[in-house]
Amino acid sequence: MSHSLVWNLVDDSDSCINYSRGKWMTASGGTIPAAYANSLDEISTAGDVFNNTLHASGDVGSEFSFRFNGTGLVLVYGTLVIPNNLSTEDDDSSDSGSGGFVKIDCLLDGQQKLVEGINWPIRQLTLGNNQLICRMAESAITSGIITSEGNQEGLVAPEEHELVVKVTSLDNNSTFYLDYLVYEPLPVALLDGGGMAGGDGDGGVLQIGNAETGLAPTIASEENHGFELGSGWQTGGQNFSTTAPGSVVTVRFNGTEILMYGDLSGNSSNAATYQLDNEDPKILQLFPKVKSGQAFTKQQFFNLSSLSPAMEHTLVVKHNGTADGMPLSFDYFLVTSPTAAERGGFSSASPGGPLWDFSGDHSKPVGAIVGSTFGGIVAIALITIVVFFLIRKHRTRRRLTAPSSDTLVSSYRDSFPSSPHPLMATAPTPPIAHAYLPTRMKQGQRGTPPSYTEV
Repeated sequence: MSHSLVWNLVDDSDSCINYSRGKWMTASGGTIPAAYANSLDEISTAGDVFNNTLHASGDVGSEFSFRFNGTGLVLVYGTLVIPNNLSTEDDDSSDSGSGGFVKIDCLLDGQQKLVEGINWPIRQLTLGNNQLICRMAESAITSGIITSEGNQEGLVAPEEHELVVKVTSLDNNSTFYLDYLVYEPLPVALLDGGGMAGGDGDGGVLQIGNAETGLAPTIASEENHGFELGSGWQTGGQNFSTTAPGSVVTVRFNGTEILMYGDLSGNSSNAATYQLDNEDPKILQLFPKVKSGQAFTKQQFFNLSSLSPAMEHTLVVKHNGTADGMPLSFDYFLVTSPTAAERGGFSSASPGGPLWDFSGDHSKPVGAIVGSTFGGIVAIALITIVVFFLIRKHRTRRRLTAPSSDTLVSSYRDSFPSSPHPLMATAPTPPIAHAYLPTRMKQGQRGTPPSYTEV
């Protein structure tokens, strides 16, 4: 089965997610967890909370579910806060110890257990946004699933699935925050809001080129997936990275907005460029991390918005610096897809057809193009001749009673005031984009924590 690197993203606030058991509270990137002085976004070195929304639970037994049509490949992301209050060292013999820890179980279709996420349980100081909680990998799809009972299951079919995530163990001030999940849709699926085909009408979000899907090494070089890597890129890790000047990545998409997220590492700066469609390339400056010896991941590099939904866009990002400078590393692109109303504003060979074509064949026969063009020209010529003779015949009959042309022109002029001078619109020159980190609050400096809202 062929796969794609264009996935649907579903935010924690989406109505398709059912928070069925336990106590869940809404939170945000500005939330200050217990025993900390700064907010989640200020503490995190792995980017900000997506969409500034979270669902938090500090109760064992809390659970949520999500139904989707897809191949079965799905990733769950969240924020973990596990304070450093362990009373025993390296004691993993029991899930009921006095130290802070958390254990999350992810199940697909009731029995099939998601693997290759965080190695549970966690019993050490942990906090950070955009953490991969669990993942259904391609190997599980192709070779079967190990269930929660340790039994081998059959292949996962591309159909409707149900994901269930359970908070199995939690202690002291440990908290689990759900941020978002991504899944691989069926090739013919449309995304129209809410992260689901046939959603609420608001443009949904696509995630493109996420190396953490585990699919990158096998399809990163294939075409017609909306994502294409040139030469010089390192794959197989948690991101795509290159130190080779001139290396490019190309993203083709239909959407009204695109954002790029990447990593900042090393002690020297560097430069890249990004070009949308036929616009001039813009400079992307990469500045070194603030804290020595610590990488900052999933940082927003740029945001291109207010794009036309009536065309396919092409974004090209290019390493434009030196080989010994900071590597150009990216995690993924986020695209806001057009709504159904926006898609209805432009023509399509198949109305309501998919935003992404995975067929791999975009060519058309030359004979068909020439034939259809010639036929159209002949039809237009015949219509023009018929209309000409009808108008001529009509004017001949009314010639004796028609007013003079001078009278018509005078009446037309008198019916309108004189027009003002035309306005000229000028577009401002876009500034250079900079990838850097905002100044963090000092440890101990406490902001006003936003209030939790119970779901």
